[in-house]
Amino acid sequence: VPHIKVVLMNMTMPEEDGRDATRKIRQMLYNPVPVVGLSSDISEEQIERAMQSGMNSFLPKPYTLGNLYTMLVKLGLKVQTKPS
Repeated sequence: VPHIKVVLMNMTMPEEDGRDATRKIRQMLYNPVPVVGLSSDISEEQIERAMQSGMNSFLPKPYTLGNLYTMLVKLGLKVQTKPS
């Protein structure tokens, strides 16, 4: 099993929403991986629900490589190169 450094979790998925999937990840993993919620709905309610489900952060869609890079650095992840 590869070591997963971060999960980019879509908040809305066909069979299971990102909040439920995040809760399952939190229950299954001893060393929790950072989970970043992704959604085009950037309402305070959506962001709050993401955080309450156990997500570490939230990134609005569409996002740029620069936004993703900044988020990964804020989470304390080692990123090899900054996108240009």
